[in-house]
Amino acid sequence: MVDSNETDQEPALRPDERPRTPGLVLAWTSGAATSRSYEARAPLLLGRDADLRLQDTLLSRRHAEVRWHDGRWHVQDLGSSNGTYVDGRRLTGAGAFEAPRVLRVGGSVFFFEPDLARLDGREDLRDGDYVCGAALRHVQREALDAAELGKSLHVTGESGTGKERVAEWYHHKGPRVRGELVTLNCAAIPKELAESMLFGAERGAHSGAHAATRGHLREAHGGVLFLDEVAELALEVQAKLLRALETKTVIPLGATAPRPADVAVVSATNADVRAAAGAGRFRHDLIPRLAQREVHLPPLRARPEEIPFLIQLERARQAGAPPASARFVEACLLRRWALNVRELFIAVDRAAAAARAAGSKELVPEQLPAPIEIVPGAPSAPLDPPTSAPLVAPPSAEPPQPTTLTDGRRLRVLAALEAHAFDVAAAAASLGVGRSTLYDAMKRWGIRKR
Repeated sequence: MVDSNETDQEPALRPDERPRTPGLVLAWTSGAATSRSYEARAPLLLGRDADLRLQDTLLSRRHAEVRWHDGRWHVQDLGSSNGTYVDGRRLTGAGAFEAPRVLRVGGSVFFFEPDLARLDGREDLRDGDYVCGAALRHVQREALDAAELGKSLHVTGESGTGKERVAEWYHHKGPRVRGELVTLNCAAIPKELAESMLFGAERGAHSGAHAATRGHLREAHGGVLFLDEVAELALEVQAKLLRALETKTVIPLGATAPRPADVAVVSATNADVRAAAGAGRFRHDLIPRLAQREVHLPPLRARPEEIPFLIQLERARQAGAPPASARFVEACLLRRWALNVRELFIAVDRAAAAARAAGSKELVPEQLPAPIEIVPGAPSAPLDPPTSAPLVAPPSAEPPQPTTLTDGRRLRVLAALEAHAFDVAAAAASLGVGRSTLYDAMKRWGIRKR
């Protein structure tokens, strides 16, 4: 009999020690998004009558061959009729590449994946009204676990990666689903209104307080409060927020007695709150209250498998928009998307409008607006600038008050609505536009009246 303690066992490998499995991921074929993985250590023959057989009429019978070997990608065009393209450039004969991103053959688009283990094998990434790749499903599981355990959740990630979606997962699948999900964008509210918006105010507590307000914490009582860009809260407001979370009560401005406010909190930021705390801009003792659990949303450029599905999702929202071409999907896979999903949706929206105006039968790369460029130290790039202007973040200060919402910012609209408790008439007056104009902008940008 062998002692189990003496048996030889292979030590478990850490993720960074496991051998990688390079391969191709089919992202688009025959006019539709998909996510199919193919290992490429052995040669992959692509075509209508090949090892990797695709029902793509634009493919030759034996179109191209791809292989990963000696740390490089080897791609060869096999005399195809419609060409083989690597990162948008037509390949003549054969070529070896260190780190290519996208392969287009006929009407099919692949991306080169250094490690197929990153994906989970699902071909359809649609999840209701969302698109969920493997990385987002991991974040979703973490959010649901935090919700079920009653832990606060802190979400980090670049702007536009979908942090509010994580709050929705936390709320809809957790034990507080019967309560409200109340959202506050801390970066979009004037500092002088932050306290009354969070904690409420009695009538006459400050100028403009013509009626008592409950505040977001009391509105979320029994539910979930989502604090987006929480690092933007002033220190004095942070102190009151900490006390409210510890005592589960709030004292509205002008009131003398506390009111119940039992909330679960999801917070989010694209900044490092620990670095902000070290610089004296964020309270150290608030971090453990907000971040009992933490998740990070990777940027869209690290989730290329989602991009074709997101293109389909946004195109379907645009009435009369033609279908996307393989060239269009290729161009989108090659962009870095500085503002992530938000920027992608804007770009597809613009391209669809250009295609309708031109009577195009399909979306093509030439209809995409210029990419957004984030200038270090500059304010956030405008989310909806004029079509004629390049999408570049201006190095100047806050732009002047818009006279039409077409030339304004989505965040400015959100700030006005938050500041006036989603009173559309008051928000429209503060923006200098009519109510119908504001309603049209809210519909266009998917802003729902709370």
